[in-house]
Amino acid sequence: MFLALCTGLYWLFTFVWNPDYGGQRDWDLFSLAAIPATLLLARLLPRVLPDRGQLAEAALMLTAVSAVHTSAWIYQNTLPWEWPVK
Repeated sequence: MFLALCTGLYWLFTFVWNPDYGGQRDWDLFSLAAIPATLLLARLLPRVLPDRGQLAEAALMLTAVSAVHTSAWIYQNTLPWEWPVK
């Protein structure tokens, strides 16, 4: 219950916060929101998928999706910085 509450409140904070906060590369501004969500998933996934084979497949899929998002973040941060012209 505690992890679900932390996850929900952090996601709510992320969605209601001003989207203009931070610079162009502040993708990591709300990255800490993934901590309670990941812990909640790690706690609930073995209960939902008791078969070890299905659990391994689900974990592999989640890791692959996370790798795609991380790759996009790395690529974005390798691009030259474009300052807005005033």
